[in-house]
Amino acid sequence: PHFMFNALNSLSYLVSKDPARAEEFIQSLAEVYRYILGSKEKDLVLLSDEIAFMQAYARLMSLRYEDAFVIDLQVDESLLGQYLIPPVTLMVAVENAIKHNEVSATHQLVLEVRLRGDAMVLRNRKMARKVPRVSTRIGLENLNQRFQRLTGRAISYISTKDTFTLEMPLLRLRAV
Repeated sequence: PHFMFNALNSLSYLVSKDPARAEEFIQSLAEVYRYILGSKEKDLVLLSDEIAFMQAYARLMSLRYEDAFVIDLQVDESLLGQYLIPPVTLMVAVENAIKHNEVSATHQLVLEVRLRGDAMVLRNRKMARKVPRVSTRIGLENLNQRFQRLTGRAISYISTKDTFTLEMPLLRLRAV
């Protein structure tokens, strides 16, 4: 519900300001929603599918924030088919970064996404919001419980004065 509320608000703004971007937003929203619906019955998906989904979601955020939101994805694509991850978890991680940081023309949010060992690592420089949002940590706690239930391993995060780093364990597919 929170995702759809934000998406519809963004779309409403784009329709009046930039109809061409609004059309692109609608196409990306449909792609994102199709993935959400298609994966809701799955416990785990290929990391390659989840990365493609994250990129579709990132297109939505790029349309919403223009050049102020960037995903810096640097992973060896040949490894993406070797891991499983709970579906929609990368979207939750991206949403978390956006929720807790200023994203504007003067404050570009760059989210680094890396594969390190058997974990997906997302890192961003912290940029205090003009109007801070109170964090209940429910999002990260729900994510952690989901990973523990499905992978047997917990997520971890490190929050320093300057950066936030989230590490999510992946399940490696066994070679046949």
